[in-house]
Amino acid sequence: MSSVTVIIPNYNFSEFLDTTLFSVFSQITNFDVQVLVGDDSSQDQSAGILTRFKKFYGQDKFDFFINTENKGEVETVKRLLSKAKGNYIAYLDGDDYWIDPYKLQKQFDFLESNPEFSASSTGYLTLEGEYGFCPHPEGDLFFGVPEEFRMDKDFTSPEFISTGRNCVYASSRFFRNYEDLFQPYFFEFPYSDWPMNYELSLRGKINYDDYPSYIYRKHSNSLTHPKEIEKVDETNLKEWLDQKSLIFTRRKEEFQKNQNKQ
Repeated sequence: MSSVTVIIPNYNFSEFLDTTLFSVFSQITNFDVQVLVGDDSSQDQSAGILTRFKKFYGQDKFDFFINTENKGEVETVKRLLSKAKGNYIAYLDGDDYWIDPYKLQKQFDFLESNPEFSASSTGYLTLEGEYGFCPHPEGDLFFGVPEEFRMDKDFTSPEFISTGRNCVYASSRFFRNYEDLFQPYFFEFPYSDWPMNYELSLRGKINYDDYPSYIYRKHSNSLTHPKEIEKVDETNLKEWLDQKSLIFTRRKEEFQKNQNKQ
C-alpha cells in the first residue's frame, strides 16, 4: 500500500494541469506517493496531458480516469476516494498547485505522531488572473485562519464548520483514508469541500499550520467557485445555510448513534 494518495479532480484545466502535477512530483518525501487524477469529461487538452504524465511516470506512480460524461465534482471525488490506495490522502484541485516541497512530509509526520487528529491543513496564497497574487504587498502575507477564530473558537469543530465558515482550505487538506468517508449527503452540496471537512471533523481534530502551502487560482471556472452559491442572493442565503446546517445536524446524530453501537 502506498503511504499517500494524492487525489486531483480536473475539469477543463489543461492550461493549469502541468503546473499542478509537477508541484506534486516535486514533493520530497520518505514514503511512496500515488497520484490519481479524476477528469470529469473535459473538452480541452487535459486527456493528452494526463496520458503524457502516465507514460513518463508509469502507472504505479500516476494514473487517471475520465468520466464518460460530465458528472460534477462531487461524483468525481467519490470515485477518486474509492480508488485511493494510500493510508493517507492529500487533496489538490486541478487548477491549484503546491509551493512547499515538504508539504506532504510535514503533514504525514504530524498525523503519524498524533492519532487523535483526522486531518491537517494550512493557509494559501491567491492568484487571480491578470491581477497576480493577492492580497497586495501592503496587505496580509497570505490567507489563513483569521486571528479572531483562532483566539475565540474551535474553528475545526463540527459546530463551527456547519455554519459555512470554512477554515480548512481544500488544496491543503491531508487526511486519513477512512473507507466510509464519502457519505450520501455529500450530493446535497454543490461541491465536496464543505461536507468533507465536516465529516473529517466528526472523526477527529483537524490541525492547522499557519503558513501558505499552495496557490489557489481564482477564476470563474474554479472547482471551489460553484455556480449554485453565486445564484443564492442575500435574501435567500440564510435559508440556504439553514438547510445545509440541518443536513449536518442529522449527520452528526447518525454518526454518534453508529459510534454508540460499536
